Amino acid sequence: MLENFSEIPQALKAVPQGSRWDILAIDEFMTAEIVYTGKELLLGMYAEVAGSLPQKLEIPDPEIKVEERDNKIYLRALVSYPVQGSLVYKAMIQKINTFRKFLGILLQTLQQ
Repeated sequence: MLENFSEIPQALKAVPQGSRWDILAIDEFMTAEIVYTGKELLLGMYAEVAGSLPQKLEIPDPEIKVEERDNKIYLRALVSYPVQGSLVYKAMIQKINTFRKFLGILLQTLQQ
């Protein structure tokens, strides 16, 4: 378990080859989990924010699902990757960064 998303690349380099594993990263705003099932890599991300969804908010990635319910905004993403070496890890990091950037924009918009 990590409390700093910047530690994910080092954690991915350290995972055992050929066995199942998972990495859970949590901070004040979101949770991300990377799981190796033995056949594929799964990336799940989740965030929950109090407030109403802004009208003109562009979702930067179709895999990020946004839902508003009971004066809360829920962001979710679940992405499956084939096992293809370290290039997949880079794609996962980019997806996490996209999610985090979108969450930051949402938080900034809600504070205005």
